[in-house]
Amino acid sequence: MAALAEHGDVASVSLCGLELGVAGLTYALAATGCVPAASCRSHAEHSWAERPVVVAAIDRAHAGWLQPLVQRSSCGFDLDHNRPEFLTIHAQSITEMMDLAAVILAEAEHDPPPPLCWGPSSEDEQRVEDRIEVDGQQALFD
Repeated sequence: MAALAEHGDVASVSLCGLELGVAGLTYALAATGCVPAASCRSHAEHSWAERPVVVAAIDRAHAGWLQPLVQRSSCGFDLDHNRPEFLTIHAQSITEMMDLAAVILAEAEHDPPPPLCWGPSSEDEQRVEDRIEVDGQQALFD
């Protein structure tokens, strides 16, 4: 990402329709055990978001591991009303998303993310303490 950014305006770089920041964050999340599910793709005619967004399945342990990194990069967690079971990571610009991707990968080298814990099977009831609240809405985490 850094090498591509050195050759021009970061905002104009895209990878198969993904902006550089969105693509980088998507890859960094996947590399650390999170499962990207959607993104704003770009801010062209097909975008559904006003700002860069990546939606991912993230368990409670990974959300806790990511939370200080998200804050440090001036990004934020949110819930999408259409996908409340996923966490949304948003930023004001793709530069902040690129910073978050770099921070995630650097942190993973020094302090690896926790092992995956996707919780009880669909037949098991979700415990109340396994829920986290974001902006007044609840999402499930394990």
